Amino acid sequence: MTSNQSQITQSTVQQALRERLPVDSFQLTVLESVDSTNSWLQSQSAINKANICIANHQTAGRGRFGKQWDSEPNESICFSLRIPTTKSVDQLMGFSLIIALAVKAVIAPKISSDVQLKWPNDILANGKKLCGILIETNTLSTESLDLIIGIGINVSPRGSEEYQATSLAELGLDIVGKANHLNQNVISHSRRSQSLTDQCELISELISKVIEYTQRYESDGFDRFRSEWLAQDRWLGCQVEISHSNGTSEQGIYIGLDAIGQVQIEIDDTIKTFNSGEISFRQVQQ
Repeated sequence: MTSNQSQITQSTVQQALRERLPVDSFQLTVLESVDSTNSWLQSQSAINKANICIANHQTAGRGRFGKQWDSEPNESICFSLRIPTTKSVDQLMGFSLIIALAVKAVIAPKISSDVQLKWPNDILANGKKLCGILIETNTLSTESLDLIIGIGINVSPRGSEEYQATSLAELGLDIVGKANHLNQNVISHSRRSQSLTDQCELISELISKVIEYTQRYESDGFDRFRSEWLAQDRWLGCQVEISHSNGTSEQGIYIGLDAIGQVQIEIDDTIKTFNSGEISFRQVQQ
């Protein structure tokens, strides 16, 4: 990393987290570089508390259906949590939606742009992708399961234009000292120090909120969150094209979610229900 970049450190994040969480409720690792924070946590032994991994640079991040999430230093916030759960895989259908709600609850008040949700777990601002989430599981035994929650947030403009994306800096939230210096190479030492503090505070707030929402999901399930999600759903009521995992597609009206977080599409006057592993969908432009 160059001297113009603000590297997240173990001690700074640890201090920020201790202001929000009991010190014995989590284990933290901050890495300079890793292929994937989710993969790193998958390789660790199980512990009976939240295990958190944060990377300054992620070289092979993953999204749904194997899509790659590249992250250069200071371009994204990338972190994962590994949390024990009492639920079975069948009971986790709507869990990724809950994590999207948690992230949005932290981000939305900090920016003036319209922040909305896209099923199953994308966070959009001004119609462009701001955040991606990947949920995986680690089965420890027939009765024991860990959730691995991966979160990537664009904090500065990405070099790739492969998909429509936006960033916190473009939305007015400058946490890496680039919003007003996008064409300059020099950022003051004091600004880098403040940027580091801003990043660590944001990460600690996100982690705390994710843990809070996970605990609520453990006790309440998805149905308690259903109306909250639908009130912020970008494509509710829109004509959509759904793509099936077998390569076929069809169109219908996105009418909502069922009690466990599966999407409901009206196709030829019939309501069909799908889970996030079966389809992806996009809005049909009128």
